[in-house]
Amino acid sequence: MQLKIVPPPLTISSLALATVMLGPACDAAVEITVHVEVPAAPGVCGDGALQPGEECDDDIDNGPGARCLADCMLNVCGDGDVGPEEECDDGAGNGDTAACKLDCTFNVCGDGLVGPMEGCDDANEVDDDACNNECVAASCGDGVVQAPEACDDGDSDDSDLCTSACLAAACGDGFVQPDNGEGCDDGDDNADDGDCTLSCEPATCGDGLLHTAGSGAEACDLGPANGTGSDCSGACTLDVCGDGYVGGGEACDDGNTLDGDGCVADCTMETCGNGVIDAGEQCDDGKDGDWFDECTDWCTGPTCGDGLAHWALGEACDPGPNNEELGPCTPACQMAWCGDGYLWAGVEACDEGVNNGPEGACDSDCTLPLCGNGEIDPLEECDDANDDNDDGCTDSCRFPMCGDGIEQAGEECDGGPSNADWYECTKSCHVAACGDGLLWVGEEACDDGNTLDGDLCNADCTVPLRVFVTSATYTGDLGGVEGAAAKCQERAEAAGLGGIWRAWIATPTSPVWLHIDDSWYGYARVDGVEIGASLGGLFDGTIDAPIVVDEWGHTLGQFAVWTGMNANLSPAAENCAGWTMPTTTGRVGRTTATDAKWVDTGAANASSCASKRRLYCFEQQPE
Repeated sequence: MQLKIVPPPLTISSLALATVMLGPACDAAVEITVHVEVPAAPGVCGDGALQPGEECDDDIDNGPGARCLADCMLNVCGDGDVGPEEECDDGAGNGDTAACKLDCTFNVCGDGLVGPMEGCDDANEVDDDACNNECVAASCGDGVVQAPEACDDGDSDDSDLCTSACLAAACGDGFVQPDNGEGCDDGDDNADDGDCTLSCEPATCGDGLLHTAGSGAEACDLGPANGTGSDCSGACTLDVCGDGYVGGGEACDDGNTLDGDGCVADCTMETCGNGVIDAGEQCDDGKDGDWFDECTDWCTGPTCGDGLAHWALGEACDPGPNNEELGPCTPACQMAWCGDGYLWAGVEACDEGVNNGPEGACDSDCTLPLCGNGEIDPLEECDDANDDNDDGCTDSCRFPMCGDGIEQAGEECDGGPSNADWYECTKSCHVAACGDGLLWVGEEACDDGNTLDGDLCNADCTVPLRVFVTSATYTGDLGGVEGAAAKCQERAEAAGLGGIWRAWIATPTSPVWLHIDDSWYGYARVDGVEIGASLGGLFDGTIDAPIVVDEWGHTLGQFAVWTGMNANLSPAAENCAGWTMPTTTGRVGRTTATDAKWVDTGAANASSCASKRRLYCFEQQPE
């Protein structure tokens, strides 16, 4: 018999097996089907299959923080486990005033819910309302002005413009605030009759407020009206005669009640006409009405200029302040007339008094003398009554002379006031010329009064460029061509020669003709002796005189001079490495030579660069 297990005809949740047994001894096959019910294994949370009673089952992904918890329950807000999509979850501790809100999001400033550590939360970004952007409730002293505050400067200083109660500084608040213009502030005790006025100013005499309370003891106070002429004195006391203040109803007040001092005891003025000579009066005849006696009704003595013509005093007129030298009534109170010495404006041309006349500066009829009237008046040398300048008397009534601007016989020129010894027409009325000893500015460079060369002023009044040999000696390390030039400049300035100077020295890259200016007027030693007419003239191998004079004008003997040149003035190979090293050799010239040896004594005589030699220095053209 064979056993055959076949699957059941239906698949159900319980496993059913069919066993088929075949009997081997039977002739015919007999099939027996047996259904065996095998119970299925029970499901478990975490097997990945959703079983009854489970909300979820993510297999091995179940657990804390997952969508599906370890007990196959869905992770939801409020279960105490922070699941996906949740920021927090404190379980039963969730709340809109807690750190984790009911929707499992963190409670933050600006969400409109007042959470832990927040004093407020108005869900906006306005920083100056009742709740600022840090969720702190507004308060006086936080430096932010919020209703109902008038100000908030963040401090507790009551003497500035914002008090510690966040109120704007104001007179009467009891705090002295200088920036608000207050000098005092007694709060509710401020009063215009007290020590501190309603305007918070200390009570003072002259403020127009009667200060009687507190320390006040004023009898009156009329403000700016206090003082002279007022009923209230400058000390805020009532005015009385004799207090020294001229009050209302007083004509004077000299601080006493004595008569005879210009102010009587009742503070009225002692006036002219009372018959008493008071202070300031010259006389007092009681104002008798006679203006022309010895005392006027002004209590003054008669005087010229008082506007009264006192005949007894010899006055012919007296218009008072109108007396003047130029008017019809003179300062002496006499009528103006020709010869009185006063110029009557508009009537007289002149008036020299007793000096009027033919020989004076004013004629006897008070007219001015004129050149050309045929009479020799004062200040005139001659007067021939014509305007001919060539007849011995010019039209200005002067004898002809050099400098009068009129070219006369014997004069080469006459520029009048422009004649000058430095100009084209000299003070002696001669045309300026080279050799006259006068420097014609702009035309002559010099003028030594001769037309000879060799004296530092050429025959044509030009100046040769100067030359000297240095009194100092130097090694061949001169600092190059420019360093040598600086040494020449230094020696020239030490001797006060002025000008621009360069050294007569050469290198293969800087032959002498590149840095020595050609002279238009020749070269001469500083003692005036010429050595050559031009730069080109020095290239013929000779000079007219040896360069044996130093910058001070002292004559030297024979010395070697650094040159770095051949006899034809071309650069020599021996030049102390461009005059920058003391270890090679350099060509030299001889101070006493006038032939080619003045620049080159030969290669055989080249000097060690460590030895000290002199320099030829040549002045350059002015810049």
